[in-house]
Amino acid sequence: MARSVFQTGNWTFSTANRMLERSSKNSYFVSDARISFQKSSYMIYTDMQNIFDAQYIEVGAVPMPSRWATLGFRYRLAVKK
Repeated sequence: MARSVFQTGNWTFSTANRMLERSSKNSYFVSDARISFQKSSYMIYTDMQNIFDAQYIEVGAVPMPSRWATLGFRYRLAVKK
């Protein structure tokens, strides 16, 4: 697995790439990425999974999803003591 992170100001871009070879000789390459914007109390991000739309099957003959993306928002409450 190879992972890289690039950050500038409030923006972060990260990737995760992996090449997997199964005993059945079916190898595949999967690449994921995240772009996020963060301020002191919140973060907005989007995740992109299986960017190159690899077709592969995991354990138990379960086909894995093709390319997909999610959008998220995190908010951290400031707790006063």
